[in-house]
Amino acid sequence: MIYPENCVIYNYAQHYRLGIFKELDKTKDFHFYFGDKYRDVKKINYKHLSGFVKEFRNIKIFKEVYFQFNSIETLFKPYNNYIILGEYFCVSTWIMLISLKLFKGKKVYLWTHGYYGNESKFKSFVKDLFFSLADGVFLYGNHSREIMIKRKFTSDRLSVIYNSLNYTKSKSLRSKLVEQKIFYEYFKNYNPTILFIGRLTKVKRLDMLLDVVHQLAANSISINVFIFGKGELEGSLRDLAMELDVVSNVFFYGACYDEEIIAQHIYNCDIVVSPGNVGLTAIHSMSYGAPVITHGNMKNQMPESEAIIPGFSGDYFAEGDKVNLMSVIKNWLVFSEQNRDVIRENCFEQIDSKFNPLYQKRVILKALK
Repeated sequence: MIYPENCVIYNYAQHYRLGIFKELDKTKDFHFYFGDKYRDVKKINYKHLSGFVKEFRNIKIFKEVYFQFNSIETLFKPYNNYIILGEYFCVSTWIMLISLKLFKGKKVYLWTHGYYGNESKFKSFVKDLFFSLADGVFLYGNHSREIMIKRKFTSDRLSVIYNSLNYTKSKSLRSKLVEQKIFYEYFKNYNPTILFIGRLTKVKRLDMLLDVVHQLAANSISINVFIFGKGELEGSLRDLAMELDVVSNVFFYGACYDEEIIAQHIYNCDIVVSPGNVGLTAIHSMSYGAPVITHGNMKNQMPESEAIIPGFSGDYFAEGDKVNLMSVIKNWLVFSEQNRDVIRENCFEQIDSKFNPLYQKRVILKALK
């Protein structure tokens, strides 16, 4: 086997990471190793990556602590640079970091969320030690980078690569999208429509969104909420919609894996709202021209929320404040109605400029050089 300069060791081959992995694969200078399972997330077809070498077994030790069985064997391969998912609760990653310090000329980079800003003193201490063992850190956002600089990490070791989805496919679909009254078939009205896409979990705070629909209706403002996704809270959310008497204005589509259907709905909605944290939903939504509203407490947010520029590609509200959420939604519905085409272009600009695998690839290759 001919060994390239670089290898990537990841916890799992998540299907939504295919874009960046394929871009790195095009250079013919990367080998890829992945863990064998991660929750119920769909896996990449390894045939898409010519540089794929091996799948490791992820062995759970305690709660979220795990070990990637056989990953240590990569230490004895002739790679010069190692890019490893930066999960401090992966025991084998600690072994890799410490061992690579002993191999002259070998460098290791961690691909990670870094810091959120809500860590305890003990967790901060552990992260400080963990990240200090790396030669460089690839971060999903600037919020974490700023925290790390304050914690005395040198800025030239910190590269913000943001996050991405299947950019090639979404850009192709984008060019075919047209305005349609697509939501009439669900609601039998032409009210403004808010969309949510993601797992129906407690952290997403969809109860707040249903309450906003109820409160606006009490003020003679009718809006619809269209929900893509499944999850443990679906039953209680349906019950809440009935309790608030907004059943006719809330539609649960369920899980959808047809990207064309998703693209059409996102393109034609007025705004996407995620009252709890927002992760890749922000990138998914802006890829098809929809502005995103979520809370603005960055300590409890995901880094993808940085794609939101207030008044440009979405907005923030005060975390947990239903009144403020309602106010922001009302303002954006008016703004969106008057400026929908401009807003779509704003969202596309955010994706095309930073939140795509081509940008990620450039930053990663620059750091490795």
